[in-house]
Amino acid sequence: MDKSLIGEKVDALLQEFNIDVENEDDISDYIDSLIFMQIILELEDSFNITVKDEELDYNIVLSKETIIDFIIQKQLERG
Repeated sequence: MDKSLIGEKVDALLQEFNIDVENEDDISDYIDSLIFMQIILELEDSFNITVKDEELDYNIVLSKETIIDFIIQKQLERG
């Protein structure tokens, strides 16, 4: 999947949680553990990826760019 398409889907996902990615490079201030888990579940469903327990780290959702990079990495691992 194209990086810009992933970015659009990530924007839409974060907007569902009222996170304004256009004005915030660091979105970690908006993420609590419940929202974090909801975002991870949505990423798994939306991008057909699996996030392993040992990968569950707030660093995944520090910024829109880290989310996109994580998705691309997981898709490459999947093949």
